[in-house]
Amino acid sequence: MKDKNDNKTRDMLKSATAQRQADFRKRMKDAGFTQKVTYQHEESFKRGGRAYESGGLLTDFSDSDDAASFAAGFAAAAIEHEKTLRRSREKLSVAEMY
Repeated sequence: MKDKNDNKTRDMLKSATAQRQADFRKRMKDAGFTQKVTYQHEESFKRGGRAYESGGLLTDFSDSDDAASFAAGFAAAAIEHEKTLRRSREKLSVAEMY
């Protein structure tokens, strides 16, 4: 019969990664954040991305089916744009070295 207080197996299965993830979740919770799972309306998400790319405003979601999905698409496009700019700047700074 297994002793209820025996945690050897559970402790062996606990990896360093799992502990880091648990610590991160705790820090985020302590900071007032909660993790949510959401559904995105695909067409609204794409419209948001196109709105960013065409220089539109985040408030231009009147023809969108879901404002949250539109905003998520807008933000995703902005993040991708920033990543592209950062990579371009890095290439320029390396080219200037030579």
